[in-house]
Amino acid sequence: MTTEQHRIETSATTGQSAETDSSCGWRCNVHGFYYVWYRSKGRDGAWAHWNHRRLPHWDPQIAKKYSEDEHVPENDDIGSSYWPQLGPYSSLDPQVIAIHMEMMKRAGMGVVVVSWYPPGLHDPALEGRNETVDLIGSLLLDAAWDHGMRIAIHLEPYEGRDPVSVRKDFEYIHQHYGSHPALHRVASTHGGALLPLVYIYDSYHNSPEEWARLLSPGGDISVRGKDGLDCTAIFLWVEATHAAYAKSGFDGFYTYFAATGFVYGSTLSNWPHMNRVAQEEGIYFIPSVGPGYIDVEVRPWNYANTRDRRGGGYFDDMFTEAAKLQPKMVSITSFNEWHEGTNIEPAVDGKSSVASLKWTSREYLSYGTDPEFYLTKTRQWAERMFKPSHGVMIS
Repeated sequence: MTTEQHRIETSATTGQSAETDSSCGWRCNVHGFYYVWYRSKGRDGAWAHWNHRRLPHWDPQIAKKYSEDEHVPENDDIGSSYWPQLGPYSSLDPQVIAIHMEMMKRAGMGVVVVSWYPPGLHDPALEGRNETVDLIGSLLLDAAWDHGMRIAIHLEPYEGRDPVSVRKDFEYIHQHYGSHPALHRVASTHGGALLPLVYIYDSYHNSPEEWARLLSPGGDISVRGKDGLDCTAIFLWVEATHAAYAKSGFDGFYTYFAATGFVYGSTLSNWPHMNRVAQEEGIYFIPSVGPGYIDVEVRPWNYANTRDRRGGGYFDDMFTEAAKLQPKMVSITSFNEWHEGTNIEPAVDGKSSVASLKWTSREYLSYGTDPEFYLTKTRQWAERMFKPSHGVMIS
């Protein structure tokens, strides 16, 4: 990969940094996954996601041991092991969005990576609600700009998604968001142009050969070098065999999962090898770090995958391994995925639910005495990895 093909600027103190729109500074290298699927009954007429039902296990013999009931937010019962400081809010509330932007900024983040579906498609919990608002276009871009933040896309695996449909998604992103200064752009590894950053979740649903049609310069539906189409595209590395996607035209990869050891990509001992693959191919490795994992309020049979936060120690361990690689960017799983307990958004200490029909009362987990504990810890690591005058000194 030549210098012209892969334009990377080097910081005098932190080693390497992705070439991006520099107006949000070093924070542009710190990305937080952000979910906009929450709805409140008071504001929106009906709950969404806070009332998440318990999902059945695939083995009927195990499934029958657990309820599949929805949670009841009216009883202070939500689909999370933590209770948000803002309460069960609506993602459509401009005041909530503004507060979130400020929280993420305080955490040292610069890029909000928004869960995204193309027009006419929605998260399954929002189907049938007749919502036609393009939340990014109508609210998030302006809010991000007002608070010194940027927006990137986290492309969800909607039904029928393939490289042909993703080409249309890229075109939509350019047409509807491309003129806004808050749309985050990162240097493509195909020529170095600053292009909209798109994370593609569950990219393994299509083969490397299929993606090469879209993302390789010689592909029959290639977007490379085409104004209004080309994007900096990031694939999700889950299994060891996904190394093949590094040769299919993607600009980089991320790992997303906050449960260490859950899959190959979230196993920290594999990260040095994955980093070498990125270096050999001249693409980005954007490791994903999280504070812990617990999803038993939506998957009550899944205690085996719980990862205790250890008072911030778990987060420190993931950040330590990421920092050793001196990556150009890092991603945080997550700002507000409350169902899976990867949230760093402030949570209330000592909150309890009241008894409901089939479930006894419970006390929500705590961050400790400081609701912003994980915002502060994220900023400490973000500064250590990327802020000028700070250096990564980890052996």
